[in-house]
Amino acid sequence: MKYNIRLEGSDETLLTLGTLLWKCGRYDQTEQFYHRILEQTKSNDNFTQYCYQGLSVVAAVEGDLDSGLM
Repeated sequence: MKYNIRLEGSDETLLTLGTLLWKCGRYDQTEQFYHRILEQTKSNDNFTQYCYQGLSVVAAVEGDLDSGLM
């Protein structure tokens, strides 16, 4: 599934969507979502931190601990 992400919402709204995908067990989609957000946003320390944290959680759940350390 491809996402057309329009970054008009608040950071919290986008992060909530990532969390929702993760809680639904859609780990591949969650990972794609966070990567896409990181590609499309400016470097915002807090926002970037939460995206990478979400990616680390997904990697840990999938058992890919090396990927979670990046």
